[in-house]
Amino acid sequence: MILAFFAAANALIVIFADSSCHQIDGACARQHDIYASPTARSLLEDGRLGDPTNPDAPWTYRQWPPISGLVMAVALLTNGGQDLYPLVALQVLMLLAMGFLVRGVLSGHSKGLGDVGLAMVIFNPNALAGAHLPANETLCALLLTTSFVLLYRYGLRRTAGLAAACAAVLALSLLVRPTGQFLIPPMPLIFVLAATTGGGATQWRAGLRHGVVALGVTLAVLAPWLAFQVNAGVGPRIAGPSAEQLHMAFNLSYLTAEMPGEGNGPWRQGFQAEQLTELQRTHPDWDALNVVQQDFLRLDHARSYLLSFPFDARTFGIAFAKSTIRFFVSGGEGEIHSLFGMEGNPAANPAAFWSIKVTAIGYALILRVLGLLGLWMLFVRRDWLLLLTCTGMIVYFWLTSLALGKPRFRLMVEPELMILAAFGVVAVLSLLARPRPSLLALSTGPR
Repeated sequence: MILAFFAAANALIVIFADSSCHQIDGACARQHDIYASPTARSLLEDGRLGDPTNPDAPWTYRQWPPISGLVMAVALLTNGGQDLYPLVALQVLMLLAMGFLVRGVLSGHSKGLGDVGLAMVIFNPNALAGAHLPANETLCALLLTTSFVLLYRYGLRRTAGLAAACAAVLALSLLVRPTGQFLIPPMPLIFVLAATTGGGATQWRAGLRHGVVALGVTLAVLAPWLAFQVNAGVGPRIAGPSAEQLHMAFNLSYLTAEMPGEGNGPWRQGFQAEQLTELQRTHPDWDALNVVQQDFLRLDHARSYLLSFPFDARTFGIAFAKSTIRFFVSGGEGEIHSLFGMEGNPAANPAAFWSIKVTAIGYALILRVLGLLGLWMLFVRRDWLLLLTCTGMIVYFWLTSLALGKPRFRLMVEPELMILAAFGVVAVLSLLARPRPSLLALSTGPR
């Protein structure tokens, strides 16, 4: 029954969605995809990892990791690159796979709880919209969810094979989006915590040993891409310098005193214009430099500006608070509106616009409340392993979003949030099932 409703929901989305979201050169598709299309087009047209949007760049130069482009290229091959429907179908299956991974974790805890988690994941408005847009969050979320489940299984069984598999899948997720790269250095500690919370304090040696193995596997999986980047002239970095300096500029635009936490587009455009003027002044040979050299100079300039940026605690606090609210509570209604061609235009269809907004935010808000109850339930049950792995993933991706918290970034940890919400349902049911004293009993007492 759940799968039938899921199939029907996705069919309706395809029927009523803005067609430009599913056309390779459609306005909606271009808005949501800045990572995969250049790689996919280069592979299909030239058979190499070049970037057709940057004709002056060396053919080896890539701003972003390659896997999302490779996946898109494979999907486009199935219909000759006519449209993005094969990619959408693949991403819908990825969302379904995430649901079943969550179902597998929950099924061993309580009868029927797995199906609750499955439904929460696959009918999540934010995740459904993400699956129907040509972005790389769904693919990255699937890989991160797989890595999370393997880490949880490792905590229960503590085998080197599970540790290696967890690390390999995490490394693959970094080749989609590099956000999780800061999990690499503390990897031995992560496995020590998983081993000790799952098997007791005496398991710390096994956790340390397996953590070192996991670290080695991660570096081995990343090695070919890092070598490719070194050959491209950018050094052993997962993403190019352009991506890094753009990330800095976007974060700074959310920290302006005029619009804290709102994303000051004019400020960012002005910053980039001033940056170009300054670099052309200090480097007379600017126009003779290649794209890689220019991007490194832009990165150095952005870093220097960041160090001199006026830090105001109030502005930062407001920006971080708004980022946190967007990350946890926003329902992804912006992406849903974009998918149906009504972004920023409530007047076109007010009823549909506001229904989508209320439903998406309401869904997120209810599940966050259930998630807090789920945290309490896991604490009461002393399920330290699941509590640690879930909250660890959530907190990491929340903090690394900095001032840029958005519901599409929450896709990386939606499965963990749904696990907590599922336990919140258990908490609610257990509270409702408690026997209550009758009114007669309450009214009688010492006279």
